[in-house]
Amino acid sequence: MGEIINTLNKFHDPQRLEYLYHGTSSHFFPSLLKGIDSSRSQATKDFGQGFYVSSSYSVAASNAQKAANRNTGSLPIVFTYKLNPAYMNNRYSILVFKEPDEDWLGFILSNKCPTKEKSRLHYPNRFPGYHDIIYGPLADGFPAFMATVKKFEKTNPITETDQVLLLERVSAGFDFPSNDQFVFKNQYDVNSMLTRTKITVLKGGHLK
Repeated sequence: MGEIINTLNKFHDPQRLEYLYHGTSSHFFPSLLKGIDSSRSQATKDFGQGFYVSSSYSVAASNAQKAANRNTGSLPIVFTYKLNPAYMNNRYSILVFKEPDEDWLGFILSNKCPTKEKSRLHYPNRFPGYHDIIYGPLADGFPAFMATVKKFEKTNPITETDQVLLLERVSAGFDFPSNDQFVFKNQYDVNSMLTRTKITVLKGGHLK
């Protein structure tokens, strides 16, 4: 089940905070060099709008390749960040999902579903409102999840059965916590919290 903690030093797996990776394309390279802008991502992403990173380099590399494919002629790039330990004791609203369960599914569907469908969800969002940081499993990378969400996009209501079966499939086949995600929403602190340590261009490309 989901839980809210108030400092990063209470995070259950501190090793996952040491290095964080963000996959993107050279199309966005100039803006990221200037700094992180947590408002640039779409509100319909798993945990809503914010700056997404993973403790898994492979997750970031996959995201980088997808971003490059969407922007013709661009290169896949992974930014490596290190969390500033000075922020470990700062008080934040940190929402943590330790497994793909009902709380996780309800929260993600509330971000992805059209407003008119939110009241129909079998699993409600138990954690509404603003959170500075959110951690948990990915959904966008799981084909069954996205196929179900597309029912909303086509204005076909998702049923209770859809949601129950989806959660069963995700829980049985999702590679978590090996593949995880964090989203940082606090624009005031994010550029001080995350220090860029490395930029990797995948597949031997070269930035110009």
